[in-house]
Amino acid sequence: EKIQEQRGHDNHVEEGDDMFCYSGQNNDEVRALHRGCVIARGIRKAVYDRLGFTLSAGISTTKLVAKLAASFGKPNGQALVLPQAIPFVMEETPIRKARNLGGKIGKEVEKLLPVGEDKMSSIAKF
Repeated sequence: EKIQEQRGHDNHVEEGDDMFCYSGQNNDEVRALHRGCVIARGIRKAVYDRLGFTLSAGISTTKLVAKLAASFGKPNGQALVLPQAIPFVMEETPIRKARNLGGKIGKEVEKLLPVGEDKMSSIAKF
């Protein structure tokens, strides 16, 4: 899968559910992302156990993509975007969905692009 998700069940995080972090790759970057998944899962579980609140988390190699991934994991879940999936996410994500590009700045960026080019990947093309 291009984006891997893990969701809590019955509004809490289930113990031992690390399938969401599986990747067939075996390199340092993917291992670091796996650790990020485990840490995020632990934080989500601790917050739920102590406060009863559910959280969503996004894990990736950049803050922008991690924030986009968090929206895939809502509610009460987390999503991992592996490096090879980042171009797909950028191709599918509207500019206005990216943090800080939803308001006036996003409108101005879209005006600079050709008509019909409204995805995050469009920024890189032009």
